[in-house]
Amino acid sequence: MTVCTLLGDRDTPDSMWKNIEAAVTLMIRNFNVDFFYIGHEGSFDEMAETILFNLCSEYPHVGYNVVLSVSSDTHFSPLEIYEKNLCPFFRHKDSSKEVVLKELNRWMIDEADYILIHTKSPLSDVSELRKYARRKNKTIIPLCCE
Repeated sequence: MTVCTLLGDRDTPDSMWKNIEAAVTLMIRNFNVDFFYIGHEGSFDEMAETILFNLCSEYPHVGYNVVLSVSSDTHFSPLEIYEKNLCPFFRHKDSSKEVVLKELNRWMIDEADYILIHTKSPLSDVSELRKYARRKNKTIIPLCCE
């Protein structure tokens, strides 16, 4: 299995849709990626999730998980987890959501062969994750432009 993690700014504009879709399709066709991890925070993740959902009908061998941090009192039905490809991680009451999200993003990077990244700001959380991916010697593919 070849895995790709998609990371992008929470406020990624809708104008990036075609770029994300083209990059994901390229990963499937040219890099033999057959599994993706995406987050659940913001517009980039929403676009990526919808794109992957649509592409899975064209490429039935491809799968993905939406990795998200939830509180211990959050409940999902098995059908909801299945239909939305959710991969919930439950945080302890004494862990902040920000700390858990940072760890989840690092976990997704650790599990991936490729990292597809879109960010406009060198000071964003995504830029910090890019540095982490470089330290882990991951193949990073930047998504360009709007």
